[in-house]
Amino acid sequence: MGTVGGRRMPARGAWLAAAVLLVQPLVMAGARMASADGPSGSRTASASSDVRLSADGKASQQAMALESPVVVDADTTPTEQVTALPDGTFRLDASTTPVRAQQGDAWVPLDTTLQAQADGSLKPKAAVMDLTFSGGGSSGPLATMSRGGASYSVSAPWRPSC
Repeated sequence: MGTVGGRRMPARGAWLAAAVLLVQPLVMAGARMASADGPSGSRTASASSDVRLSADGKASQQAMALESPVVVDADTTPTEQVTALPDGTFRLDASTTPVRAQQGDAWVPLDTTLQAQADGSLKPKAAVMDLTFSGGGSSGPLATMSRGGASYSVSAPWRPSC
């Protein structure tokens, strides 16, 4: 028997809880992949019997034609990069921490070198999220992080005396 919230759980209940905890991430990952592909992610035949390929299919064809690996940009994230190989297979390079950032339509290596902005603030050259450090003064936060519409700011707990 296991315990949940201080109560004893029968072995059958523990197995069920463990199964749910193990299966849920897989289901969520599958849903994420399906929503990312959307209707254009699968092959569809048009009236002229042309076949539209997914980004993976296009990269695979290109890799075979060029006889060299081709990165699938549509499947790239800050921590993962999928590469189509000339033999028709794919390779996933994954990292536990971000190694690249998206700037416009391109993926670039992370670069934490701070650059001065027109307003005096400092920002890294390439980061996974929008990160801004104060250039000094008492009018704003010390640092602000923003991503996906959410923002978090840190301000000094003291007020400077002038």
